[in-house]
Amino acid sequence: VVLAQLLGKDAFVRCLLRSGYIAIGLIFVALAVQPGLAYQNWGPAPGLRGAFVHKNTMAPCLLVIAAAVLCFHPDRRFRRGFVAFVAVLLFFGQTTTGLATLAVLVFLNMVLSSYLGVVARLGRAAGSLMVASTMVLGVVVAQSFNSIVRLSGKDLTFSSRTVIWEGVTTAIRQRPWLGYGYGVWQNIWVDPILAINLHNGFLVAESHSAPLDLMLRLGIVGLVLYLVQVVSTARVGWRGLLRGDPLGRMALLVVAVIILVGFSESLTAFGIWPALLIVFGSFKGTSGAPLRAASAPPRVRRRIAGRYPVASGRAT
Repeated sequence: VVLAQLLGKDAFVRCLLRSGYIAIGLIFVALAVQPGLAYQNWGPAPGLRGAFVHKNTMAPCLLVIAAAVLCFHPDRRFRRGFVAFVAVLLFFGQTTTGLATLAVLVFLNMVLSSYLGVVARLGRAAGSLMVASTMVLGVVVAQSFNSIVRLSGKDLTFSSRTVIWEGVTTAIRQRPWLGYGYGVWQNIWVDPILAINLHNGFLVAESHSAPLDLMLRLGIVGLVLYLVQVVSTARVGWRGLLRGDPLGRMALLVVAVIILVGFSESLTAFGIWPALLIVFGSFKGTSGAPLRAASAPPRVRRRIAGRYPVASGRAT
């Protein structure tokens, strides 16, 4: 958070992009140095993880970098190629959550990037049309949910996650407001973790759900505080989107990644992820370079794109 404030908006985005490229490069370094660890064919979580601790740690990082490329890279062909490349990495990572989130991310980016143009053309009918389309899409997804899950190679327990959620929910009911403390998972041999694992019939060291893990550790109070930050960042992102600021679209995509990955993984509730929420929620002004590039003549736009590699472009 401090680094973002010191660098400023444009420099922070450039730093984010370059860090992402380096992280992807380290995946291939890990494959070259220790291929048996970088790509595991055994264990409970097989697949590509590269230099990351776990494939479920790799996936959301790749998704955030893909979102940054979609919002800020000026070359349309590069954006398309990069998204396809990330999809290949997620495929070899065997992460259904990552692939599904990437698909939603691309679709959401297309909708958000064309939102202002659609509203300008449709006028007052735009809001009603979008609400109706969302309802129809929700019904279609709900009706085909079972088929989609089975098509991805998963069962309706999401790799026994629903079993874990039952045990965690039972523990939460006993201390709903303040939870059991942030470090509750550090000792799996005492309650409530012992009771959760006895209920499961197998050992786990996380809830595999960001909201449930927050409530287990910090109670309803912790979950509400986190949701306040999520809503605040989404509001800042929406206002930025209405101004034509790509940082606003990026903030909304980061919120989407955190919510979607948090459905089946706990990590987006802790660590760097709340920090990213705070960072994008703090960028309330307009990012200078993309708007200068959008309003300048072609020759000036090319010059700005060379100096500011985060210039805004059309959607993939």
